[in-house]
Amino acid sequence: MIKSSDGRTLLREPRAEDAYALQELRNDLELQTSLLSLGRPNPAEKVRGWVEAIHNDPASVFFVIACAGDGRFVGFIQVRAMDFVHGHGTVGLAIGQASRGSGHGGNALRMVEEYLISTFGLRKLLLNVASANENAVRLYLKLGYREVGILKEHFFNKGAFHDVKIMEKIL
Repeated sequence: MIKSSDGRTLLREPRAEDAYALQELRNDLELQTSLLSLGRPNPAEKVRGWVEAIHNDPASVFFVIACAGDGRFVGFIQVRAMDFVHGHGTVGLAIGQASRGSGHGGNALRMVEEYLISTFGLRKLLLNVASANENAVRLYLKLGYREVGILKEHFFNKGAFHDVKIMEKIL
């Protein structure tokens, strides 16, 4: 378990009691679209398999984001495709509707960055974000990520193609 410097946010391994909250996030169509994923049904078994696959992948890490005060589930953060030779990975972050704007997402990113540096020696993180997801883009810029490219008309949703920003941060 990792606690944020302000003492408000925890990163921890997923627990059995997180299954419903994770399933809820995976079935939130608006959230899945903002994460560049096409919404589709995610029964509990499928969500468990998804978490297990990440957990069993030596080039990935997955943490539940929780409120330090009451242990309440806030969201998750994952880093996939870690390249240990070149020192980079791809980060993804999801915060439940009730906790957006609370500071937990920024805390989680800072904490996972420190963890990746000290544990794996990673030196850079990449992410893809929908150009229209202004709140997420603003957060990433505030935390030192920079835009390095745009994938034009890359994501299809609701009858139209949308641009995706590629961002990176040297740790």
